[in-house]
Amino acid sequence: MVMRLSEFGCGGYFVKHLMAVGPAAGSCLITSAGARDPAWLLGSAVVVSELVRAELRRVDWASLKCGCGDSAEHVPLLFEAIITAETPRDMIGYTLDDHVEGDTIIFECTPPAVGVIMAALAGDLSALTRDVLLQTLLFVAAGSGDYALEAEGAGLGDRCRTHAQEGFWRLLQIGLTGTAEDAETIADICEYFELGGDKAAFYQAELRDRVRAKTKRGRRRLTM
Repeated sequence: MVMRLSEFGCGGYFVKHLMAVGPAAGSCLITSAGARDPAWLLGSAVVVSELVRAELRRVDWASLKCGCGDSAEHVPLLFEAIITAETPRDMIGYTLDDHVEGDTIIFECTPPAVGVIMAALAGDLSALTRDVLLQTLLFVAAGSGDYALEAEGAGLGDRCRTHAQEGFWRLLQIGLTGTAEDAETIADICEYFELGGDKAAFYQAELRDRVRAKTKRGRRRLTM
């Protein structure tokens, strides 16, 4: 079962998203009473990489449908706010949930959003941002296989998988060098997306072994 980590804790952080987004006068309007200005508008020390900016520019977001029911024109703002957030509080009012994916349901804007996620994961991110992006990718991966036979969503899952496959080695690097939670999340993403071709079984086993090994070490420290 896939649980949304933003509700149960994520990498030591507790992130509860409290927002609704809708277009107003051609721009993104944050309607949650608790929403804050995104950190990048306030001079955050964390910056959006040029690669991510280029990937955001490459897509005509206004022509795509968002999970919220409006156009996806506001999705780049959500990404920039999440990437530049320095604390969970900075993310209040900005979420990819129900925009890029909604409890494993994917939308027209999801494939290019996966491309943005992979571009972001290729660079330096805070642990908080990386956890949120990996969680989103996990939910997309879990739902991508549900659309193979549906006319409206035909090709969405395959396009998401293609973007994820392009970042396969970066995902493995995160999984093999990060926390037990990272390793488990990456193993699940690779399994759902069927990434890695003939390498898949070997690297999924490596990731699962890492989860078990790090979990055992953690338990041993707790009993000492």
